[in-house]
Amino acid sequence: LFSHFLMAEPSVSWDDGAFFRLEEASASSRPPLNAHVYLCVGGADSSEGSRYNAGRMKDVLEARAAALEQRPRSTGNISAEPACSQQRSDQSTPLPINTTRVTLEVVPGETHGSLSYPFVSRCLDILAEDFKSVQDLKID
Repeated sequence: LFSHFLMAEPSVSWDDGAFFRLEEASASSRPPLNAHVYLCVGGADSSEGSRYNAGRMKDVLEARAAALEQRPRSTGNISAEPACSQQRSDQSTPLPINTTRVTLEVVPGETHGSLSYPFVSRCLDILAEDFKSVQDLKID
């Protein structure tokens, strides 16, 4: 349904880690996520929990994506073969386009209160770069 999920703290650790409970409960009944997930936390935030949960979320998403890619699945008329791989930066995981890509960024000097503007700016950059890459892949 969505090609991108853009999250900044405190949504990463919302409701005492609700993401982790919901992810575990639905993991076996849903298809692999075909999206780019961007997680952003402030480096100056006093809460170590936010950075820990963001890192944990990245690890869970990557592990689940790897496990789901190994699982046989029916795709109807849609090819399940991975397309080309892309690499954004050293913090981005190089995975095929037809799977989950997770980018975790810790923004130095920012807290969850001051993260809004850097987060929006980075999200726009990510979306522009990803959509440009898709346009570059199109064959006329």
